[in-house]
Amino acid sequence: MSSPDAAVIDPFRKGRMSDTIHIESRPFAVAMTAGMLCSALYVFAYGGPLADSLLPGIGMTLVFWLLLAAGMLICRPRLNVPGVLLLLASILLSACYGLFGSRTMKILNFPVLIITCSLTLQYSAGHNRQSPLSPYCLWKAFIRTVGSLFSNWHIPFVLVRQRKKTGIRLRYVILGLLLSALALVIILPLLCSADNVFSETLSSIWAQETVENATMTMLRVFRTVLLGMFLFSAMYALSQPSSSTNEHASAAHPRTPFIVLLSVLCIVYAVFDYIQILYLSGVLEGALPSGGYAEYARSGFFQLVAVAAIDLVVFALTRILTQPSRLLNVLCTLLLALTAVMLFSAVRRMQLYISVFGLSMLRLLTLWAMAMIAAALALSFARLLNPKLRIFQILAALTLCTWIALNYLNVDAMIAQYNISAFEHGLLEQQDTDYLCTLSADVVPYVDAEYYMSSSSLDKNPPWFCWDASLLRLQSEK
Repeated sequence: MSSPDAAVIDPFRKGRMSDTIHIESRPFAVAMTAGMLCSALYVFAYGGPLADSLLPGIGMTLVFWLLLAAGMLICRPRLNVPGVLLLLASILLSACYGLFGSRTMKILNFPVLIITCSLTLQYSAGHNRQSPLSPYCLWKAFIRTVGSLFSNWHIPFVLVRQRKKTGIRLRYVILGLLLSALALVIILPLLCSADNVFSETLSSIWAQETVENATMTMLRVFRTVLLGMFLFSAMYALSQPSSSTNEHASAAHPRTPFIVLLSVLCIVYAVFDYIQILYLSGVLEGALPSGGYAEYARSGFFQLVAVAAIDLVVFALTRILTQPSRLLNVLCTLLLALTAVMLFSAVRRMQLYISVFGLSMLRLLTLWAMAMIAAALALSFARLLNPKLRIFQILAALTLCTWIALNYLNVDAMIAQYNISAFEHGLLEQQDTDYLCTLSADVVPYVDAEYYMSSSSLDKNPPWFCWDASLLRLQSEK
């Protein structure tokens, strides 16, 4: 017997078109209405992904808020603290599309919003009964979300088949349309020959521009129905039951391979960190290599961050797959300490780079990523002291909260404010005003509005779906 989870995920299950399937009218109506309405807003008001190089604004906020509201109506949950916090995070993050204009953040927020909203609705529907940010629940939520996009496409057809009278009338309607088309083929030529004015009016309807507009409208309708069916299928899946599956502890693996791996890594990192300390102390004293700050800061920075991330994965696998021992604890502690030294070196390189060239979106996001790696290192040290500490859930919650906070700091405005202030105080050697004009209109309080409007390629009159507070502020400066 298949579990309810399998029934929801598998779109090709046997009996999916059976007339005996029970379809609840309220979830069906809410899911279909919300799916088609959000799809129509996206396709007709916006046009599609990256339409005319524009990114969505307040319209995307409305789409996600409608989906969240519809999902809550379908689930009718009894909200607890995790559910309320996830819902609040989804609302705040979706509001950023209408509040701020950063193009980079709008692109990066989209997958984060999909993950957050999926976790919120599935947790509210009771599909994730454990901690919603645990690795197991995140993986199950991903599998369930992908499957739910396809699993309920048959529901509208089953509903039509269950209403036999409606099905009979539908066949008669189709027959009537066919007879009408046949009659018009005969009648229209006769009417055109009888009246020249009617003939010219009918010919203007088939003009090239009219045909192109009609074709574009039909394509948009098709895209609306297609996207709407995906959204309907995912939303209707919230009304279907889900089996509660407990997270099973994995069997312990031999310690020896991990001891050898950790020992080798610690030896290599100890030599590397020793050289880095000598090199960094020389840099701090002014003994820069050829190429200056930029060459020193740029060389090897991303490699060090990547190594730090790999070390965290090695630590996590060691703790998950093996039984703890004193030797493993010592090696893990040494690995984390040496990784912290490498992370400090990477942070110092980035500080030197920013001191010369200023802050940019990539550098700001890199600083945030390094802060999250530092938090992961600190939590890993805490895990060694308290083996029962669930560091993944804490790190996931911290990452989500700091990401939302980063959005509400208004990153484009923060970059412009820092660069201009640092240049005025002599902390920056140069100021790249042209770069600031590539950012959103949030930089206008720090950059001359007329210069920004003449230098920026930003569309000053986008469709309403792309409006945000930065554009309204820019229009008020005109």
